[in-house]
This record gives sequence, structure tokens and C-alpha cells, in this order.
Amino acid sequence: MTEVTAIIPSIVEAPKADRPKLPEGVKYLFDDCDTITITDVSGAPEGAFSSDNEESCGYTASGGGYISGGMGYTGIVSAMRGPGNETYHYHFYRQPALATYTASVYVSENPANFAVSDGNPWRREAFFRAHFVRTVEHMIAPSEKHPGLLMYFQSPEKRARDIRTPIKPGKYLTKFFSDVLTGEEINDLAVKWTMMSTPPKAVITQDADEIERVYKGKYNGSCMHFANDGYEGSQHPARAYAGPDLGTAYIGDIDNADGRCLVWPEKKIYYPKFYGDYRRMEQAMTAIGYRSASEDEFEGARLQRIQFGSRFVAPYLDVCGAIQDDGEYLKIAHEGIPCRETDGLSGHTGRRCAYYGGSRRFPEDEMTNIPDYGWVCEEALDNGPFAVCALSGEYAYRGNMTAIGDDEYIRDDIMHSAEYRSRWFRCDRDGGIYLTANMGRVTMYDGEVWAAENFDIYGSTCQLSGENYPDDEVTILDNGKVVADSLMDEEDEDYRAFAGLDPLVNEDAEENEALEAA
Repeated sequence: MTEVTAIIPSIVEAPKADRPKLPEGVKYLFDDCDTITITDVSGAPEGAFSSDNEESCGYTASGGGYISGGMGYTGIVSAMRGPGNETYHYHFYRQPALATYTASVYVSENPANFAVSDGNPWRREAFFRAHFVRTVEHMIAPSEKHPGLLMYFQSPEKRARDIRTPIKPGKYLTKFFSDVLTGEEINDLAVKWTMMSTPPKAVITQDADEIERVYKGKYNGSCMHFANDGYEGSQHPARAYAGPDLGTAYIGDIDNADGRCLVWPEKKIYYPKFYGDYRRMEQAMTAIGYRSASEDEFEGARLQRIQFGSRFVAPYLDVCGAIQDDGEYLKIAHEGIPCRETDGLSGHTGRRCAYYGGSRRFPEDEMTNIPDYGWVCEEALDNGPFAVCALSGEYAYRGNMTAIGDDEYIRDDIMHSAEYRSRWFRCDRDGGIYLTANMGRVTMYDGEVWAAENFDIYGSTCQLSGENYPDDEVTILDNGKVVADSLMDEEDEDYRAFAGLDPLVNEDAEENEALEAA
């Protein structure tokens, strides 16, 4: 058996039961992990494991927040066992003070990212999980200078200088895993790595039929898939990409593409929103001389103009999000007709609805202009804060209206105008506003105006004066007649006659008549 040489710096392995005791008040950040390993723990700066040192990494105070960054320690997490029974291994590695890393397709500012990502074809293999600590600080990644090969850090010193050594994947596995893998297993795993890391061939097409086949083939997470033609328009929305400026790049079989992206062939640029295998797509685009471009660089690119009613057949645009119609083509723009719909059509070409903040357009014949508000769609009229003015019959914003009853309003700006003032009145009894067309008005003895329905319940007409009074200011006499309390004067002959009382007797006149008779 070949002797396995694991080139690893001194590592303290700390299974949960045997983990080194930490200072009081400090606990392991990932204490639920099955295993924690720490590189060169003996060389940790003083205070690195102290709860009051907020620059230390990997620990937290017992009741405090996470302590992260600084002091040269960074963490790598990797699943250790198979599906359904996954526990985790957390490894702290010491970041050399001089370390700087070159960003690339596979390597970001943390060089360990690729090795523990799903891009690594070995990550979920049993051997890689079970022997994670053997390679944790190698930080394997595909070699960019030598496609198909693997590159790794041979030592912490070389990692500090950002020097990765290229090696064939089979040779790497033989060097570090020949004690746990057979020759056949090593060959199979090496082929997996080579297939993953070898740039695939990118195909560029501006043909509408071919673009549609790419989109309708393998599902790669796009809302524009429409494998069964479930779009709203007359044809698949991706056909709009068929020139004269844009096209689609893809890898793999046209009817089962492993990935795709939007391209502008004349400029040799692609938009880095990949659907499918984004790592291999990026490799493939770089291999044919295309560069990544911002969405601003796609502004002005022309799409096919395929009209469908008041809208256009158009895909959901990842770039810019809108189009402008020049009569011959649709041009990608930041402002214009919105193209962020998922039904295969653009937004409406009509007016913007103020209720939706101008973000949605609707056909002009479905819009209503609301005074001091703006143009509003029919949907907003039904669901938004709008009502029909009971005087003018026009829609208005309820914030600029006065309520006159249940779900009835009149516009504040017209209610006092000469044209409309006579068509409503305010009831002095309940303060409500009533339309004269719907409600009679009753003038009271003191000049107040009551709604007829209120007078019928709470008012009466004095039969002596013919004036109207509140019920609490009238009396019903014994003869059944109604009289205002203020007119009840028994010294008044008219009242006595109205009330059915006997006429007043003049005692002085009777005495004089008696003297004359004598």
C-alpha cells in the first residue's frame, strides 16, 4: 500500500467530549458540531480565546453575540456524513498575516470556498467527508492555467504567498487517499473532476427556433421555461431575443442545455445572470473571448417587435427591466414599458397608474383621471381609496371628499360652487349632509334646516302657528292639537279658542252692568 502523506500543519482535533476547556464564560461557537479542529492553536495570539476580545474568531460569550473576524482565524464548515444523518465538522485555520489571494472563477477572497461548495465534485463523496481534515487546508480548486487539473496549497507558507501547485486529480487522490480508495475509484473520481473543470464548448445562437428549443428544453430555474407553451402571448417570449443585437449562449445539448445566458455577439459581451451550471458557463464564455458586462452595457440593444394586443411578446428582462418601442424594434432601457412580467408579455403600453406608484401600465381606455391625484386603472378604482362623487358623477380621491352617508361622497372642491350648492344641505340636527334629490329639507321655526327623515322622528308642526319645532318644544293638548310651548298663553284669547278653553270673564264689566240695571 502506498504511504499517504498528509501535508497539514499541526492540528488540535477536539471531538465534542474531549474538547479543550475554555476560559469561564466562553463557549464554542459551533458547539453542536460533531468535531472542531484548530490549526496551530499553540500559536494563537494572547487573548484569542477570551470572551472580551471581540476580534477573536470562532467563539462566543455565553449570552453574548457571535465573535467573528480578526486575529487571523477563519472558519470552514463541511458536512461529515451522508444524507439523513448529517453532522458537521468546523475547522478554524490561521490566516497568515501576509496572505493575499487572487480572485478567479473558482476562488474568491476566501480560498477555501470552492472546496466546501457544491461545485466541488468530491464534496459529498464518502471519502471526502470522512477524511475532511486531511485536505482542509489544501483548499483545492480547479487550475485555471491548466484546464482539467487540480491546484492546492502544499503548505501554510505557500498559502501565505498565494502559491497553488497544479496536479492531476488522479495523482492527488493517490497521494492523499490511496489508503481508502481503490485504483478504480480513483480513476472514476478523477474523471468527475476533469469533466467538471474542463471548459465546455459554448454555442451562440440568434435563431428564434433554436433559442426557443434552449429555453423549452432542460429546466434551469427560469420563469421563461414554458416547456408546455403556457405563456400568454402568440409565441414563446424568448424568440424576441433573436437578433438583430442579442442572442443566447448555451452549453450542452440544445434540447437539454446545462446552462445558458444572454449575449450581445457583436460586442462579445454576456450578462452574468446564468441559468443552470453557472461555473461551467462562465468558463465557456471566457474560453471564447466573451467578457462579463453590466446591465447598463445592454441598454439600447434591440429585441424583435412582436405585438400582442396592447402589449408585446417579451421575456422577463434581467437587464434594465424595461423596453422602448421605436416602431421597428423594442430597445432595452431602464425607463419605458416594463418587462418584468412572468406571463411572456411586456407590461401594458398605455398610461402609468398613479395608485401603483407608476410601476404598472394599463391601456388608456381603462384609465380614469382623478383630480389632484393622477391617472388610475380600473383595478385601482375598485380596490383603492376612490369613490364616485354624488354631485358630479365622477371619480375622485376620498381624501379630497366629504362623506354624506354610507359609501356616498361629494368632492370638496365643487360642493360650494354655484353650480352644486343648491343640490345639497347640511342637517342642523345631526350634522349630516344630504342631497336634495334624495332627501326633503324642513325649515324650523328658528331658521334651522332639518332632514325630513329626522323631522319625521324628532319634530312636529305647531298647529297654532304652522311652524316646525323639535318634539321637546311642543305639547299635545287635551283636544289632541299640537302647540309650541312658547305659544301656550292662557291670557291670549286666540290660544284659548285654539285650546278649546272657555272665553275669559271680564269681572269689571259684569259689575258695571249690574249697577246700571239697578
